[in-house]
Amino acid sequence: RPKKPRTETPLVETPARVVRRSVTRAAPVTQPITVVSSPAGATATLDGQSAGACATPCTLEALPGAHEVAITMPGYEIDHQQVQVGNAPSDVQVVLRALGGTLYLSSEPPGASITINSRKYPQVTNAQIALPPGTYTVTIEKNGKHATDHISVQNGDVIFRKIPLE
Repeated sequence: RPKKPRTETPLVETPARVVRRSVTRAAPVTQPITVVSSPAGATATLDGQSAGACATPCTLEALPGAHEVAITMPGYEIDHQQVQVGNAPSDVQVVLRALGGTLYLSSEPPGASITINSRKYPQVTNAQIALPPGTYTVTIEKNGKHATDHISVQNGDVIFRKIPLE
C-alpha cells in the first residue's frame, strides 16, 4: 500500500525576509517483479514474507531497493534471487533443480539391464540415472547372470557404482 506523500517546509532566505515554501515529495511507487520458473507452479515470495506470495508465472510488487525473491516447489531445491528494484519493472527467471542425486552405474561386462526397486529402467550399464533421495535396491542382469546392491541417495550425491556380474 503506497505511503502518503511527505510534506516538508524548507526555509528560503532572502535579504529582506524569511519565506516558507511547501514542498511535496511523492511517495515511493512499487514496481512489478515478474517471476517465471521451470517447472511452472512454484511459490514465489518476496523478502521471506508469505503475504503476497504467488504461483509462477506471476508478479510480485516491491518498493525500490534491494530485495530477495525465493522460489520454492516440493521436490526441488529452494532458489534465492537478489533483485535490485528501481523505477522500472524487473524480471526473475529460474530453472529449479530437482532434489536428489545422480547414480553412475557400470557393470563388468557392460550392457546389463537395470532394475531399481523392482522397476525396470530403459538404460543399460553403463548408465547415468537421476534419483530422488532414498534407499534403493539395484539389480543388474545380463546373459542369465545377475547381481544386486543397495544404494542410499541423498540430495546432491554423485554416486559411482560398479557392480560385477557373477
